[in-house]
Amino acid sequence: MAMEQFLEQAGKLTGGDTSSATWCQLAAPIPTPPHEVHQASGTRRLTQRSKPLAYAITGCATVLFSPLLLLAALDGMTPQQIKERKRKKNAVRARKAEFPQMGLDRAFDGNWNATAGQFLLTWYFQAPDPERLIVPMNDKITLLAAPSRWWYRGRPKHLRIVAEFPTDLARCRIPEFADDDIRHFWLQFADGSWISLKAERGKQTQRFFTACRAQLSQ
Repeated sequence: MAMEQFLEQAGKLTGGDTSSATWCQLAAPIPTPPHEVHQASGTRRLTQRSKPLAYAITGCATVLFSPLLLLAALDGMTPQQIKERKRKKNAVRARKAEFPQMGLDRAFDGNWNATAGQFLLTWYFQAPDPERLIVPMNDKITLLAAPSRWWYRGRPKHLRIVAEFPTDLARCRIPEFADDDIRHFWLQFADGSWISLKAERGKQTQRFFTACRAQLSQ
């Protein structure tokens, strides 16, 4: 479904500028909380809804087309281009090696009693699918979902707001090295707690990163 249709529908729901919105999901699975914490939250689900059809199609496509795409990418490349491609892959690998010390390899900071931990407990209660359309605006950050039983996300008309935070309570923090190859970032709350998210690849995510960085510099 065209991103423009989702942005248009999000604009109607939020009443704001959604041009910098992008799709994202948790950077890692939600860890198992202490029993008493899970009980207090109403024992809500902590995993996404299963979609066998979508996963089967994606798996088959990956097996069938990945080697062909690789060959197509390398075909016609000069030795210098191949060398540059390898250098870029090594740089991405080196950056990802820093994820553990930055917390970008886990779902949140680990404090279940802080804002991020409590919010994480409601993630799949808000919507059973992992994807969220995150919209940074001058006065708030809004997360929307478009649940679907069969595919990764539903139609634009299924889009709905699942969470909203004023900017004095939450901000998106973008790592300096974030780009189209490394798309992880934090949603950080006023108490210092955070969740780690990963955005989709594409120009819309670059707009999102630019908007969030500009917001933090104000």
